[in-house]
Amino acid sequence: MDAIVTALKTDAFLEPALMKSLFLIHILNAKFDEAIALYPDLSFDLPRGRGEGEIKGFADRKYQEIAERIKFAGGLFYALNAEGRSSEAAKVLEKARAEIDAATVAPPEPEKGKKLSRTVQVDYQKRLAAGSDARKELASWTLAAALRATASESSLLELLTTIKEKKLAQLPVVVDLLAQVKTNGPEEDALIKELVETLQQGLEGELQTTFRLDLKELAALLPRPESETNKGRFRSALPEFLLETSGMNIKASEAPGEVSITYRTVVGTDVMADELSLLAAALQTQKAGKDSFVIQSRMAIVRTLSICSYGCGNAMPDGYESRISVLPVNSNSIPDSRRWRLINAKEVYDRLASKYVSGQAK
Repeated sequence: MDAIVTALKTDAFLEPALMKSLFLIHILNAKFDEAIALYPDLSFDLPRGRGEGEIKGFADRKYQEIAERIKFAGGLFYALNAEGRSSEAAKVLEKARAEIDAATVAPPEPEKGKKLSRTVQVDYQKRLAAGSDARKELASWTLAAALRATASESSLLELLTTIKEKKLAQLPVVVDLLAQVKTNGPEEDALIKELVETLQQGLEGELQTTFRLDLKELAALLPRPESETNKGRFRSALPEFLLETSGMNIKASEAPGEVSITYRTVVGTDVMADELSLLAAALQTQKAGKDSFVIQSRMAIVRTLSICSYGCGNAMPDGYESRISVLPVNSNSIPDSRRWRLINAKEVYDRLASKYVSGQAK
């Protein structure tokens, strides 16, 4: 498990979505102080694109986010209670409930003689369903926190029965709950130890499977013979992002100070798309007078193209797209505990300029 945590920490500054897994692992391992410290870095937003095309499954993401945000807010609530910070936990719980209420508010009544449009009705029904899931999620976390507070007064059998009946095994808190229970001698101590080891080994196996690269995936990351001549290039080191191939798009994000960067390539590789978006982030950071940037969110897209008339044919490969949302910062303004997320703009430029900026020595 320690090796997986180390690997996640190593990669999470480039792939922010991994921090969610890291947060849940901290809860599982009862490292609540680390989970609490990591929570502000969790991101649920995705970088903005150009508005063209359609991402498969993306239309329903805003509904999925309702329950997802509450899932991690519930984890924070549990962690704060476990650390004895009940007043802070109560505020988190209140805020989570308010978020659910705001997400499920009914649409305005239509004018007299008119009906709500089908789109508005469907949106409301999906928000209600997502809100219901979010409330169930939050209820599980609050129940788990209450169970933890009384676990020392319960027997092992009583605790396991409650966990099963209330379906709390879906939360990464069973190991911690077992650690709180009152035991009746060495036999129960040994049983709890065995249960904990089984749970941790099972999760570790799942994580290894999730993050393992097979030979096909690894081969896809290797340079292809045609890649060198097909890659996009910056015409100069100036941060105007003029490319010999179209594909770069930069716009302000909704969050203050953040910038969304999109690079699309039809003939290059997915790795090229990632590297060019990172190079653009480095130049944008330098343009803003900052020395580092933080990747707030990231999305890699395999593009396809369908031609439709009286029907749509098979989707054809249409290249790759990399989207990242970055926040340019000065490193000296970031606390030491959070500097692990910083990416030095000059180091990125020095490593990638020779590959993608015209006139740079290789």
